[in-house]
Amino acid sequence: MIRPLAHVSISTRLTLALLALLLMFGGVTLGVTLVTNHLHGQQLQQELNRDLARQLVEEQLPLGQNGIRREALDAIFHQLMVINPDIEVYLLDPDGAILEYSAPPGRVQRTHVALGPIEDFLREGAHSRNLPILGDDPRDPGRRKIFSVAPVLEGGGSSGRHLGYLYVVLAGEQVESMTAMVEGSNIVRLGLWIVGGSLLVALVSGGFLFRRLTRRLRSLAREMGEFQAELQASSRGRPALAEAAEPAGGRRPAGDEIELLRSSFRHMAERIEQQIELLRENDRLRRELVANVSHDLRTPITHLQGYLETLQLKEGTLAPEERREYLEIATQQAERLGRLVGDLFELAKLDARHAPLEIETFSMAELAQDVAQKFRIPAQQGEVRIEPDLAASPALVSADLDLIERVLDNLIDNALRHTPEGGTITVGVRETAPGPDRSAGRTGQRGGSPAITVEVRDTGPGISAEDLPHIFDRFYRGSRRPDATDAGTGLGLAIARRALELHESDLTCESPPGQGATFRFEL
Repeated sequence: MIRPLAHVSISTRLTLALLALLLMFGGVTLGVTLVTNHLHGQQLQQELNRDLARQLVEEQLPLGQNGIRREALDAIFHQLMVINPDIEVYLLDPDGAILEYSAPPGRVQRTHVALGPIEDFLREGAHSRNLPILGDDPRDPGRRKIFSVAPVLEGGGSSGRHLGYLYVVLAGEQVESMTAMVEGSNIVRLGLWIVGGSLLVALVSGGFLFRRLTRRLRSLAREMGEFQAELQASSRGRPALAEAAEPAGGRRPAGDEIELLRSSFRHMAERIEQQIELLRENDRLRRELVANVSHDLRTPITHLQGYLETLQLKEGTLAPEERREYLEIATQQAERLGRLVGDLFELAKLDARHAPLEIETFSMAELAQDVAQKFRIPAQQGEVRIEPDLAASPALVSADLDLIERVLDNLIDNALRHTPEGGTITVGVRETAPGPDRSAGRTGQRGGSPAITVEVRDTGPGISAEDLPHIFDRFYRGSRRPDATDAGTGLGLAIARRALELHESDLTCESPPGQGATFRFEL
C-alpha cells in the first residue's frame, strides 16, 4: 500500500526532491541538446546545399526565348526526386508566387512564399554563422524549413531580366522532429541511455547519502516518540497532565521526522508549562494546607490540653459533674482530632495511589440502603429524615466497593451537617442512558452499557454562588448557617471527588438558592 506523502520520511522526501530536480534539469539539458543538435544539423545541411539552387539554375535549367521550358523543368524535378526524395523544388515569380513545383498535385497548401527569408539568404547566406535561415514551407502554412534559392534571370546571365526564383526546400515533407531524430540516430539514443543511467546512479547515490545523513534525525524522532508514549502512559489518571501530553485527536501526528520532532517538542513544551502551573498551584495549596492543618490541629489539641490540665490542677476541687463535663469535651476534641488525622491520611493515600482499583460488581441500590441505615441514629438525633429513592434495582455497577462506600459516607455526613431540623436527605439511585466509555481499559466496563447515577439531595439552605466553585477544595468550609456544627474537617468532599476521579467519574453539585444542594456522580 502506498503511503500518503504526509507520512513519508525526510530521507524519502529528499530523495523524491532530488529525483524531481534531476528529471527537471535532465529534461531541460536533453531538450536543449536535441534542439541545438537539430539546429546544428540544419545549419550543416543548409551550408552543404547552399549552392544547390544556383547550380540547378546555371547548369540544368535551360531557358528559351520566352523563359523556362516546361519539359526541361519536369526533367529536373524527376531527376531530383530520384536522387533525393526529401528535396522539393519550386519555381517562383519575382513576387514569390508559386508557378511550378515538384510535389504531387494537391499537396501544396501555399500560393506564395515570403520573400524576406529569400532576400536574407541571397544577401547573407555566404556567411555560415548566419545559418540556418528558415523559409516558408509550401506544404504546411504553419511550418518553416531550411532551403536553397537562386534567382532566375533571362538568358542565364547575371544582368538579364528577372524571371523569378528557383526555391529548393531541403528537408522536404519528412520533417526532422525530435522523435525522428531519436528514432533515426543511434548516437542520440546512446546519449539518452547515458543520461538516464546517470540520473539513476545520481538518484541511488543521493538516496543512500540522505539515508545516512538523516540516521541520527530518525533515531532522535523515534526516541522522542517513545518518550512521548511513556509520558502519556504515566499521565493517565491525571487529567491536567494527560491533556498536555496527549496529541490532538489522540493520534500520532502525520509527517516526517522533523514534523514529529516539532509535534513532540510542542507537546513537551505544553506539558512543561502545565507542570509549572501545577507546581505553582500545588505550592499555593501546600501553603494553604499547612496553614489549615496547623489551625485545625491546633484547635482541638489546645482544647484537649486545656481541659486535661484543668482536670490535673483541680483534681481534688472539681465536682463529679464538672469532671464528667470536662472529660466529655476532651473526648470530643480527641475524636475530632482523630477524624482530622484520619481524613488527612485517607486523602494522602488516594493522592499517592498507584495500585489498581479492586473492582467488583455489586448492587449500588443495596450499598446506598446500607450506608443510609448507618446514619439513622445521627439523623434521628438531629430530627432529620433520610429517605432512599431506589428507582433502579438492583443497579449493578463495577467499581471499588470500599471507595464508593466512603464517597456515600462523606456525602451523607456533609448533608446531615447542613440540613436543619425537620429537613430531609434523599439518597437516589437510578439508571440513565449509556454515557461515553470513560472507564474502558480501567474497570473493564464496556461502552454502551447503562449508567447508574447516584444523587444525595438535602433540604438545607444550599450553597452560595461564591462558595460553590470551591466546595471541593481541601479544608474549604465556606460560609455557614449560624446553627451548623463544626464537626467537619473540610476534607470530606475533596476525598469523595478524588475517589471518583480514580474511577474516571466526576462529582458535581447543583444548589439553587434556598433549595438545598444536590451532589451527583455516575458509574
